[in-house]
Amino acid sequence: MHPTQYGLAIAKVNFDQAVSNTYSTALNTLNHYVHKLTAIWPTSCLHHNHKKAQLLIHDNQNPKV
Repeated sequence: MHPTQYGLAIAKVNFDQAVSNTYSTALNTLNHYVHKLTAIWPTSCLHHNHKKAQLLIHDNQNPKV
């Protein structure tokens, strides 16, 4: 493997890891605030939107090739 290709491969892995960490952080933050909100405003609508957001984040983390 050419050194440039090797460097690009490492950069790609690091980038993918950073993206994954960002989605993970976003999901954790979302969960944190939804739990706070449901304590004040327990509605099925809020729960439904939370599930939709989790699915969207999951789809972004696991793109269909």
